[in-house]
Amino acid sequence: QYQSEKSSANKTALQTVYYRPSENSVTRSFKTLILRKDGTYACFTLTVFDGVYQKNKAYFDKITSSFSAE
Repeated sequence: QYQSEKSSANKTALQTVYYRPSENSVTRSFKTLILRKDGTYACFTLTVFDGVYQKNKAYFDKITSSFSAE
């Protein structure tokens, strides 16, 4: 398992890569938590097989980086 984190004043983004030996597969999970102006939180979650992510990295990176909440 590998995990990276990026944080700012109101946003935390986690990216985790999981290897599942019983299935011989690798998945990549993206989670973003944003503190909204009213004090509540907005959450975004996306999980994709790593092989699909690697072939379409720009597409998935655009989706994950574009998440916002007011």
